[in-house]
Amino acid sequence: MTNQATEALLHQAIQAHQRGAIDSAQQFYQQVLSIQPEHALARRNLGLIALQTGFYQEAAALLQSAIHLQSDIGNWHGELGQALRRCHRLQAAEQSFRQALAMPPVTAHTHYLLGDLLLDMHRMDEAISCFQQSLALDPRMTQVYAALAFLVSTGDYVFSQAEQQQLEDLLLDQSLADQQISALHFAKANLLHHQYDYDQAFMHFCTANEAKRRTHAPWERFDLQQQQNTLQHHQQMFTSDFFTTHKQRGSDSRQPVFIVGLLRTGTTMLERVLAAHPLVSARGELTDMRRIAQSRLPKRLNSHYPQCLLSADDRILGSEAEWYLSRIRQHDVSTEIRIINKMPADFQLLGMMHMLFPNAAVIHTVREPIACLWSCFSRDVHARFSNDFPDLVGMYRIYRQYMALWNKCLPQRVFTVRYEQLVTDFQPVVSATLAHMKLQWDARILQFHQASDAVNTPSRMQVRKPVHRDAIASWKPYARHLQPLLDGIAEVDAELGVYAADTG
Repeated sequence: MTNQATEALLHQAIQAHQRGAIDSAQQFYQQVLSIQPEHALARRNLGLIALQTGFYQEAAALLQSAIHLQSDIGNWHGELGQALRRCHRLQAAEQSFRQALAMPPVTAHTHYLLGDLLLDMHRMDEAISCFQQSLALDPRMTQVYAALAFLVSTGDYVFSQAEQQQLEDLLLDQSLADQQISALHFAKANLLHHQYDYDQAFMHFCTANEAKRRTHAPWERFDLQQQQNTLQHHQQMFTSDFFTTHKQRGSDSRQPVFIVGLLRTGTTMLERVLAAHPLVSARGELTDMRRIAQSRLPKRLNSHYPQCLLSADDRILGSEAEWYLSRIRQHDVSTEIRIINKMPADFQLLGMMHMLFPNAAVIHTVREPIACLWSCFSRDVHARFSNDFPDLVGMYRIYRQYMALWNKCLPQRVFTVRYEQLVTDFQPVVSATLAHMKLQWDARILQFHQASDAVNTPSRMQVRKPVHRDAIASWKPYARHLQPLLDGIAEVDAELGVYAADTG
């Protein structure tokens, strides 16, 4: 095939990529590579798709191979840094960002990315220096204002007069894109919250979320009907009889620990607390279970999930379980080590997870619903449902229905931890959680906030501090604005009952 034909395929791939037709784009890029295996741009773009869709190991491998073929493009090194960061290869990520900064043109965005990584690594002064260098190169780097304002809200930074004026000027700029508008208004809201001006802060939170919602491409938007249809498939298939008659299992391993729940229910805090135990290791938010459900099993069994589980035998489930274990074990050789995957949305996959690992510890974090939903709305959590009150209530309903399903057909399988109990009665709650994991209390857990490894969720500053109760009532200053959320929660709870599972 001629170079002209290859370039035509590449053009088709890029067009499909730009309009969000990810499957088509991947097919075209793969066709390019089947003709020219060392086509650097096709490898790099496949790496970006893998990064965008949550397959971080694959993204890192593809981006590394692209850079091996063409190493003189600085932003490719920055993209590799983002993939390595999501793989928890923090030193390698830092090296990639610094490599990008060593190559012209040096961008404000790369300084921001390095600063954000250093913030994860709790290297606060270096992070702030990177943020300031980013603003020096581009005063319109709105993500930086959002990052610094969040540090103001946690008591870790003070805006200079010049920074405050730059922020105010940008808020009046009519030429900004929606992503920039969202970041600026989250920044302003956090500053106003810190000043106790809650009414004005609420207005800016609303503007930030409206702008963020506009940034979602059509295929990214929260679709409640689609979510409800998927849930109905699960409800029809996963019954007590199903688990009685389908006894196929994957692995007897007790190593996996799964923490699930609605966003902002304390999943990160609990992960950090448990990871302070010498026999527990945390892997962050892994997409591997979702990959098994959405890709690996359907391809092997030529059937959509969850119906593919009907024909999954011990051999197939066992190989998928071993694949998962190979992904999480890394340097933790001892089978005594419990390895946490904290992926909140995996509450949708608990039926499959039970079949793969019937002896795994499944921990469900629960928080007062209004506190949880308000926290989703007031933090830039990058969730499709978090930018609109009806979507938040819709997601709460879906979540409650899933948990009702698992509690009915897998009774006693899920261990519940209440956020409010965790922060008010710390040691007994953690001891009970460890017992569920077949582990005993260890006093080193009391120093969980001193851990040096990275946290890259919106909770990263909170989990660097000792347990406190500040977040329990953080929604109350905004109560007069939250009646639609309160009414929606009340409607769901009237239908499904207030979630009453006690810890354990």
